[in-house]
Amino acid sequence: MTNFSPAVFVILYTVSMNVNAATVTAYNTFLEAPQRFGQEAGFGYYGGGQSTSEIIGNSFIPTVTGTLDAVWIAVGSSLADVGSDTFQLYLADSGSENEPNIAFAEATVSGELSKGESVVSVEAEDPDILLEAGTLYWLLIAPGEGTSDVTWLGGPPNAVPGQLFAYLYDESPTGWFISNANANGAMRIDVTTIPLPASLWLFFSGIGMFAGRFLLPNFGNGSCASTES
Repeated sequence: MTNFSPAVFVILYTVSMNVNAATVTAYNTFLEAPQRFGQEAGFGYYGGGQSTSEIIGNSFIPTVTGTLDAVWIAVGSSLADVGSDTFQLYLADSGSENEPNIAFAEATVSGELSKGESVVSVEAEDPDILLEAGTLYWLLIAPGEGTSDVTWLGGPPNAVPGQLFAYLYDESPTGWFISNANANGAMRIDVTTIPLPASLWLFFSGIGMFAGRFLLPNFGNGSCASTES
């Protein structure tokens, strides 16, 4: 055994303790400060929004890669009655023109629209829905069976930079009208990060160890961050 083996063990043990999966927010357009009575910190939003009797969507680009943990969205309706207040949520990838393409996850939410306004949290039941950082996805909403319309309430008062808004449009080659105007739907996407396998951490840590072993002599040459409304 060489004389630096104990140090190697300490380094590998310390690194391996820091690679556990964690739930983080990958995208968020809610405002930190409440904007109206009854809102909670971290889930502020303005009262305006986009309403639809068909389907609408807002795009998002995750800042980290991970498996979907939960989706938060601010919704409302002035027409929904108790018992007929369902809406659909869809997650979709994007096509060649950044339009909503293929839905790979969906959920049905009931009992929220009749409240007038509500911040809804939907937890992922499938642990294998992967969202990749830097990739454009779509979150879409549509009224459910027996519900005439649904409104996606706006988070910031103005459009969110980099976010797109979409609705069905027959005259478009893609079938969607895409715009960055009014793209401010209040939503939050939480993911569970994916740790590297232990074998990879050992490999990369080993590289760092040997690099340090050979570079150490040169060091001396240098200069001295479901609630309801």
